[in-house]
Amino acid sequence: NIITGVEFTATLYLSRCARFGRAGGMRNTGTFGTLDEIRHGQLQFSFPHEFVKKDRQWDWAVKAYHTNNWVSIAGRHFIEDVMVTRDAPSSTLTNGFCLETGFTNVQFISLAADAAQMGDYTFSNIITSIQTDEARHAQIGGPNLQIMVENGKKDDAQHVLDLSFWRSWKLFLALTGPAVDYYSPLDRREKSFKEFMEEWIIIQYERQILDMGIDRPWYWDIFMDELNHAHHGLHM
Repeated sequence: NIITGVEFTATLYLSRCARFGRAGGMRNTGTFGTLDEIRHGQLQFSFPHEFVKKDRQWDWAVKAYHTNNWVSIAGRHFIEDVMVTRDAPSSTLTNGFCLETGFTNVQFISLAADAAQMGDYTFSNIITSIQTDEARHAQIGGPNLQIMVENGKKDDAQHVLDLSFWRSWKLFLALTGPAVDYYSPLDRREKSFKEFMEEWIIIQYERQILDMGIDRPWYWDIFMDELNHAHHGLHM
């Protein structure tokens, strides 16, 4: 539920693309993406609201982003960095390429698969629907990255992607890792968190950056090692 507030924050990033994008495609995608993110926030507020009458804990969807819970603080700091405080071209890399191409797949597809296995089709359908929008937003990042590399801005792009990938990994190992590996019944779990990461990040994200002429992050070996233990240690 921490990401409910994040969805509305994402409208700032996409509306900046709509306002300051130099290409018509970027402005159009930013415009429609802004509408998408409003829809996402509304969906994620609506889903828990119907359960508030059963347990007040469900109002955490509203409260979480505004508390001093350590995950909320980390989430706010991350989102402020990659969505709110950067210029339009940089934010298309931090969000459109790094976050929405790779890590939102791990969040929405893995949890949707496990929810469906447990019979929670409402939740599964909601986040699957959201991910179809995220796939469209991701189309901003790739073309912009290609333009930067072709025009001698590879080092700038590399720096931004390395930073956002590391921060995305640290946040999602807290958001998604324990939910997949510890809070989903073993007999209803499609894959482990590590297996989802291997499919959606190591295979797909790595292939994309190499195709674009971007190197693996300098800490790639550290990241690969942490896949084996980081979210387990966090959960403990």
